[in-house]
Amino acid sequence: GVVTTDTLNVRGGPDGGAAKLNAVTLGSILRLHDERNGWLRISSSQQEWVSARFVSPVERATVNTDTLNVRSGPGKDFGKLAALARNQEVFVHERSHGWCRIGLESRWVSASLL
Repeated sequence: GVVTTDTLNVRGGPDGGAAKLNAVTLGSILRLHDERNGWLRISSSQQEWVSARFVSPVERATVNTDTLNVRSGPGKDFGKLAALARNQEVFVHERSHGWCRIGLESRWVSASLL
């Protein structure tokens, strides 16, 4: 999942009263291991939990072409911002009409090339 708030507290248990261990920032990608009563465990070996209200799902994908253009919007008519290489991993935040948004900002790639 991706953090959707400026700062998200990491707690020692699945509730707001548990000890604060750390914090993560907006846009951080978290690996999710468990869910309990609106809380998500983000460690496979420790009790590190965050509120699910501030985490949105993301999908991991891999570039399957030699060069993949990153565009400013979901279509070929949008400006090219960058290029990605084969086998590079990206996180898909949104899908729209055959295009994938790969960041919190407006960065789009063709879904058929992932």
